[in-house]
Amino acid sequence: MIANTIKRAVMGYVLGMAVGVVITLITGYAGTGTAVYFAPELKEAMGSELGALTAQVLLSGLFGAICFACMGFHEMERLGLLGSCLLHYASIMASFFPIAIFLHWFELDPLSIGIMVTVMTAGYFIIWVIMYLRYKAEVRKLNELLAA
Repeated sequence: MIANTIKRAVMGYVLGMAVGVVITLITGYAGTGTAVYFAPELKEAMGSELGALTAQVLLSGLFGAICFACMGFHEMERLGLLGSCLLHYASIMASFFPIAIFLHWFELDPLSIGIMVTVMTAGYFIIWVIMYLRYKAEVRKLNELLAA
């Protein structure tokens, strides 16, 4: 289980770095009309573009690693489906907010926080439904094989 968790974390780190940059580019371009690799406030806080980009990439990767590593909760049968999902969701939310606040991904006002919670929850729910349907189809195939 530990080896699988490490593999997932590494894969999540790489994916997190890429997704973090892509999302920042998309949201930055939508807001400014130019390519933005990090929030301008992050550049001010870090003192340079290199520092801001480094923080953006490393912390986006960390968030991805946490998301993927915590998928191991779903392998803990004693938690059950609901327990593993709630623990995974809580881990994602608990890691997202400090990272997002540090990287200036959103403003610290109630509306922005509400929007981010809604977006994160909706994204989590969509991924959960996709995975649920995928696993349900696999179980159906296994049951058909056993019945044959």
